[in-house]
Amino acid sequence: MSDIVSAATLGSCYVSEEASWCVAGTERRCYPISDSIEPDATQAEIDRKNLRVRPFDILDPIKGFKDGSIKLGHYIQPGPTVLVTGATVDTDAQCPLAVFLRCTFGAESAFAGTTVLAASGAVGGFTTAAGHGSRFPAGQLCLVTDPDVAVGLVPARITSRIADVCLFYPNVSGALADGAPVVNLRTYYPSSTNTKSLSVAVCAAQDANHQWRFNGCTGNVEIKVDREGLAQLMFDLKAATWTGPEALGLAITDVADPMAAPLSCRNATCYFQAQSTTTRANYVIDSFSAKMNFGMTQITSLTGSTEGKRGVARTTALTDTFAEIEVTFALATVPDATWWASRTELCFMLWLQVDVLNGGGGYDRRSIVIDIPRAIVVGKPKYAKGSDGLIKTTVTLRAKRDDSCAQDSELSTAPFRLGIG
Repeated sequence: MSDIVSAATLGSCYVSEEASWCVAGTERRCYPISDSIEPDATQAEIDRKNLRVRPFDILDPIKGFKDGSIKLGHYIQPGPTVLVTGATVDTDAQCPLAVFLRCTFGAESAFAGTTVLAASGAVGGFTTAAGHGSRFPAGQLCLVTDPDVAVGLVPARITSRIADVCLFYPNVSGALADGAPVVNLRTYYPSSTNTKSLSVAVCAAQDANHQWRFNGCTGNVEIKVDREGLAQLMFDLKAATWTGPEALGLAITDVADPMAAPLSCRNATCYFQAQSTTTRANYVIDSFSAKMNFGMTQITSLTGSTEGKRGVARTTALTDTFAEIEVTFALATVPDATWWASRTELCFMLWLQVDVLNGGGGYDRRSIVIDIPRAIVVGKPKYAKGSDGLIKTTVTLRAKRDDSCAQDSELSTAPFRLGIG
């Protein structure tokens, strides 16, 4: 018997997209939030109730299927590479958070950026450098360079792409300058079907024999954007099976996190307006929370399975909204009298950004963009005393499939997108 510090406090963690059901793929070292990891390995105990002669003469139960879960938090961190025109998209080893997001959302769109072709700038569009149009499919989130030098890079959603000609939402203050950079964001969105599963391994730093691996994981994700906090993702995953505690041969050496630093919520901008409004105005909000419906489940079977489960699929609550968003802000009557009463279709885009000094002596703008392109207010807006004794308005938004894009694809019609870069 020995006393060791919990692996949630001191340890290492690994994630992989499974090569096949319940078989770990290439495991990538990842860096969840300290003390956020909650592994739970269980196995059914099936009681035997044979006829006995004497009372309380119980028989040993029979072990049934393994089961389990693992919860963990992870800061929303960009990969180390800014996706400018000549960039190479980071690998999973460089950006392990991508594995979690790709497997839970179901789909990812990630490309290098471009520069605006000479004499092609427009208020709501641009022409890429020759042959770069395919990097900007409809629905892609990116950063375009506002011609106002005091503004710089701002978020945009590509609404149309034909050859190298792209249109985007919302507009900027003027025509894009020739040669201006367009920076791509790794964009995650819910696919119609999703059979991707994860393995997650947790290892205690003080005992190489105390290592666990959870296979066949799928589940839900919550986004947390709190004032004076760091933007976070909270993963709540259900596992099909597990191994441990034992020596799995996973390293517990001290290795630096390859990803860029987390982003604080101090520099936030919110575009919250009718979907038909194309200009930009920061809508001041006090708080934001998103409840997402990933619809993922484990498929059970009697044969051809691992611990009674043979895979994962997106099957539940598919006729419900993918996301319900609660937003609180100062007293306003427009949401009640107009948005809710008339079912006005709204766009909600929340943008967090920080400028980081790069090795060349300039600055790179790292960003997180939460894009709900089409939503309606459901439930009568609520009014209640909030911070500083002021009356606050709270509305609930229900995300709908995007209809703002010219092309029809899963990315272009996605009801929710998360862009990181």
